[in-house]
Amino acid sequence: MDEMVHEGRESYAVPQHRAALRDARLSWGARGLFNFLWDLPSNWKPNAAHLAEMGPEGRAAVLSRLAELQKIGALRLEKLRDPGNKKLSGTRWVIVTPVRWAREAPLKKAEIRKNRESENLTLGFPDCRKSVD
Repeated sequence: MDEMVHEGRESYAVPQHRAALRDARLSWGARGLFNFLWDLPSNWKPNAAHLAEMGPEGRAAVLSRLAELQKIGALRLEKLRDPGNKKLSGTRWVIVTPVRWAREAPLKKAEIRKNRESENLTLGFPDCRKSVD
């Protein structure tokens, strides 16, 4: 049986971290999918085919975006095994808090290019930030 857990989320309907919305390593679609998954209750039964049915882009797009999220550590898919016979019994989708993986990209074009080249983006949600005009 598949299950989903939220690693690092304290309660349901917690606002999203800005860094997750501004992480330039992710496509717009992956950012949206992460936010959708983050908003789901932990008892939701995850299924890529069901996600594809819920949106207009299809299964291949959903799988591609899930792979993006896995690549940067926002999502882990863990195989579940039956304790008695050790056979595969499902997959646990672990949705990881953005504090652990998100990098907030700046809003200015020159800074975005510079940071993409250096991969020196701010991790998480900084306490202090300069205002961006």
